[in-house]
Amino acid sequence: MLTLVTMPIGNGADLSPRARAALLAADVIAAEDTRKAKDVLARADVHPQAQWITHHDHNQTHSATGVLRLLQQGKNVAYISDAGMPGIADPGEALVRAAVAVGHSVDLIPGPCAALQALVLSGLPTGRFSFIGFLPRRDSELETLLQSLSARPETLIFYESPRRVVDTVQCMARLWGPRPAALARELTKTYQEILRQDLVSLAATLAVRPEILGEITLVVSGQLEPAETLMGEALTAKVRALLAQGLSAKEVKAALKGLPGVDGSEVYALAVQLLQNKTP
Repeated sequence: MLTLVTMPIGNGADLSPRARAALLAADVIAAEDTRKAKDVLARADVHPQAQWITHHDHNQTHSATGVLRLLQQGKNVAYISDAGMPGIADPGEALVRAAVAVGHSVDLIPGPCAALQALVLSGLPTGRFSFIGFLPRRDSELETLLQSLSARPETLIFYESPRRVVDTVQCMARLWGPRPAALARELTKTYQEILRQDLVSLAATLAVRPEILGEITLVVSGQLEPAETLMGEALTAKVRALLAQGLSAKEVKAALKGLPGVDGSEVYALAVQLLQNKTP
């Protein structure tokens, strides 16, 4: 049997008793990174005696063939990803498809999932949502994908690198406007952080942070109703909030550029006026 075993996403105490038992009972353990996996398990005082093999993005076709051979021999094979539930935006997906295609039994030991944890903690609607996964690295491909998602009504969940998250949120703010959003960082770890802001404010917040570390999950509201676009007092409140974060009038104009019903020159003039009113 092939058993997918969910690993902690940060807190080692989240490794379940069922996960421990499955790993200790396995004949073979396939992992994205065997050294990292052994270290996580050792800190949880779990020491499997199984054979270890790698299964990752760069060898998954060859590795899956080897796993199928082991299953055919009657071996119990456990697969673990680097963190969280296997098969979600990781090479476990291909392994499951290959095993199911030839009739092998597949089971899953449930546990932490960053996407669902971030969704629940976001405070956004959870009744309908779509997991989009990792975003494209090229700016043009990112913009094309986000434009294709712009009219979706359900909550959207993304994984993103801390190195690219600032640019990604800025692109979202430019294309989607001030939708409610949440950035979840270092989930279940000591320095877990959830930033709940609209996309425009979140882009401004991230732009002035010196460094962003850790695994990032972005949760964004679906398409807003027209009445929820910025205008009047809402626009003034948004400009005032961005100025309070230390942005200049020019930076505020750039942050709000392209939002529905927002005129860039009007935003700039409003920002200048608010700054002048603050000057003694």
